[in-house]
Amino acid sequence: MIRHASKQKIVYIGIFLIIAVLISIVGCFTYLEIKNVAIASLGESAEKVAITAAGFIEADIDSYQVLAQTGDYASGNYDQNYYQKMNELFQNIQAETGVSYIYTTKKLSDTEAVYILDGEDPKSKFFSPIGSVDELEEAGRNVYSTGIAESTNLAASEKWGTYLTGYAPIKDLQTGEVISVVGVDFSSDSITKLMAKIELVLVFAVLSLIVLTSFIVFKLIGDKFRAENVDYLTELHSKRYHNYQLSGLIAKASNSAAPLFLMMIDIDFFKEINDEYGHDVGDQVLRHIAYIIKTSARKTDVCSRFGGDEFVMILSDVNAEQVGGIAKRIMEKLRRSSLILEDCVLEGTEVTLSIGIAQWKNEMRSQNLTQYADEALYLSKQKGRNQITFYKTFGKMA
Repeated sequence: MIRHASKQKIVYIGIFLIIAVLISIVGCFTYLEIKNVAIASLGESAEKVAITAAGFIEADIDSYQVLAQTGDYASGNYDQNYYQKMNELFQNIQAETGVSYIYTTKKLSDTEAVYILDGEDPKSKFFSPIGSVDELEEAGRNVYSTGIAESTNLAASEKWGTYLTGYAPIKDLQTGEVISVVGVDFSSDSITKLMAKIELVLVFAVLSLIVLTSFIVFKLIGDKFRAENVDYLTELHSKRYHNYQLSGLIAKASNSAAPLFLMMIDIDFFKEINDEYGHDVGDQVLRHIAYIIKTSARKTDVCSRFGGDEFVMILSDVNAEQVGGIAKRIMEKLRRSSLILEDCVLEGTEVTLSIGIAQWKNEMRSQNLTQYADEALYLSKQKGRNQITFYKTFGKMA
C-alpha cells in the first residue's frame, strides 16, 4: 500500500511538472508576443504624437521653413522667438504624452540630419541645439522619400540608449514636398515599465492556470483511481486494488520472509436477507459489515470487498494468534451491534459471518493463497457457518 502511494505521488509530481513546463512555455511565448504587440503599439503611439506635432508646425509652415532654411545657426541669425515658442510647445507635448524625446530634423544627406527643434530642457545633456548633426536612420530616409509616417523597432545607440522612434513628415502645403521630419522617441524604460506590469499579470495568470489545470487533472485522475480502487457501496478497497496489493505484499514477503495472511469473510444466508427484507436492506447490511471490518482492522491491513457478500483482508507482519484475534473481534462486534432500518431492526445475532484464513508460504502465488483462504471459508460454511477456520488447521476458533 505504501509502495502504491509512493508511486502515485511520483506520478502526480511528474504530471504537475509537465503541466508547469508546458504552461510556462506557453506563458513565455505569450509574453514575447505581448512584448512585440507592446512595442508595435508604442511605435504607433510615437507616430501619432509625431503626426500631431507636425500638424502644429504645418499650421505656421512659413515660419518653420524659414527656420529650417537658415544657413548659419551659430551666428544666431534666425527667429529665436519662434524657435523658443516651438521648443516650449514640444516640451509640453513631451510632458503630456510621456514620450522620451521629441524633435525635428532636416535632411543633410542620406546618412546625416541636422536638428531644428528639440523638446528637451536646454540644460539637459540630451538637449540637441539647433544645427546639431546626427545620424539619419533608414526609417527617417523612408519618410523623406515617401511622405508617410513610419516607426522603427527597438534599437540600441551608444549615445541615446535603447529606444524606438516614430517619424512623421513636415510638408510644404503648397508643393507637398517633405522639408523636415518630426521624431518621437520612446526609450526602452517605457517598454520595461509597461512589461513589468504585464509580467505581474502574466505570472499570476500562469500560476493560476498551472494550479487550476493541475487541480482538474488530479481530480480526474483521483476520480478514476477511486472508481477503479474503491468499492462504491462499502467504501472498502476494490477487488482490483486487493489483487494489486496482494501481489506486491507477496513479493515483499518473499524477500523478507515476513508473515503474511489472507482472511476471507462471507455473510451467512445473505440471499435470505435480500429475499426477506429487499436489496436496499441488503446493501445496508453490506455497508454495516464493511464498517465493522474496517474498524476492527489495523492501519496496515488491506480491507477489500471481494465481490457480492464476500470480503477479504490482507494482514502482514502478524502471527496466527493475532490474525485469529482480529477475526474474533469482527465477529464479536457484529454480534453486539444492531442495524436500525426504516421498517425493522436487524440484531447482530441475525447476521453472522463465516471466515477462512490462510497463511502465505514460500513459493506460494497469490492465486494459491486466495484458493486456500477460500477453501478454509468453505469449510467454515460446511461446519455450520458462524465459524473461523485456518487452512490446514481446520479447527474451530471460538
